[in-house]
This record gives sequence, C-alpha cells and structure tokens, in this order.
Amino acid sequence: MKKSHVSLSYHEMEVILLNGFAETTKASILKHPTVFLQDKIPVKDAALEILIDNESLAYIAYKRGGIDQFPPWDTARGLLMTGLDSNAKYVEDLADGDVNIIILSGYNHTSTQDSVIVKPSQAKILTLTAGTSLPSGEMEIESETFHDGVFTYGCIVSEGKPLADGWLLNPQGQFVITPGTTNRIFHVVNNQRKKRFVGLTKGVEYFFYFYVTNSAGVSVLSEVKSGICG
Repeated sequence: MKKSHVSLSYHEMEVILLNGFAETTKASILKHPTVFLQDKIPVKDAALEILIDNESLAYIAYKRGGIDQFPPWDTARGLLMTGLDSNAKYVEDLADGDVNIIILSGYNHTSTQDSVIVKPSQAKILTLTAGTSLPSGEMEIESETFHDGVFTYGCIVSEGKPLADGWLLNPQGQFVITPGTTNRIFHVVNNQRKKRFVGLTKGVEYFFYFYVTNSAGVSVLSEVKSGICG
C-alpha cells in the first residue's frame, strides 16, 4: 500500500475556492494545538490571514481595474501559495503517511493503492438557522461532513418557492435552469460545509439544497430544507 501524502491539488483550484481552502487549513491547524505545535508551524495563523486578505483584495482590484492590476494579484496569489506549501510540507513531515493527521490539518490527502474514492452520496442538511440568533436578512445552513477526497460543498437557495421541475444538477456539476425562472436564486460553493447567506428578505421563505463534489464526481442534490428569514 502506498503512503498517503498531502495533496497539492489546491494549486489547480479556482480563484473563488482558494481562499476558503486556505481559511480551512488555518482554522483546522489552530484547532488542534496538541497535534500541530504552534511554534513549529512555518506560517502561523495571523501571517496566513494576511496572505489570504492580500490575495483577496488584489483579486478584487484586478477584476475591477483590468489587466494592469493582474501583476499585483499574481504576486499575491503566489505568496499565498508559498505559505500554503510551507504548511503543507510541515503537515507532510508530521503525518508521515497518517491520513488522519492530514485530514485534521484541513489539507486534502492523496489516495493509496488500496483506497478507491467514490462519488459522494446525497448530502444531508443538519441545521438551518434564522431569526433572533442572526442579524435580519441572514440565514445559516450546515451539512454533514464528508471525507474521502471531498473538495467542495455547494448550496443552492431558491427565494420564495422550491426549485421548479426541470432544474438539474448533472454529473458534470452543470446547472440546467428551468426557462422562465423569475425568482432569485443564490449559489455558493467552497470548502466550508457551513454557509451564511446575507441580503435575504425578511419574512420570505427560502429553500435550501446542498451538494458535494470530489475527484470522483458530483452528488445529487439533497432533500430540500426551508425556513422563513428573520
């Protein structure tokens, strides 16, 4: 059986996913100080947060300002990658093939010869929060945790009514939208299984659907869960 290693697949991540992944590794490493000794971590949480923020701000400037803003963003992204690589090397050396340690760090792991990654099963929504516990116009939802190479958690929200017949999430992760859809649809995809939606309308019912992806494919949409925005 081959040893498992820290996967460097984040180098190929889409821009919208990278910061979420970086935040996950930062929070996961910080959450387990008895495993990941803080004085040994190459890029500590505060320094990594600066790299994440710098990359995010530089990307926004690039999207707004055009090609002249590409070099600063490219530099900021490179520095963030270097930080992630440094911590990945630390986790790699510490884990020495132990998949559980790699998972604790928030990094993805490579598969071994004996393990086969399968397409994720249908996700289950665990909690839906709205009302007095959150500011007006916000709702928060959380799905179950997946392992085995899961890269992203996606959530689709339909305002005022469920998704109409004909809506489809196909095996390639493409959405087919019913012609004539007029209500607002929200979609977020990142490495976080807990998602907060803002800018919603108080008193309106919202319908939530989760899905997950990994290197083997895309799950079907979860059963719908709905709630009234407070």
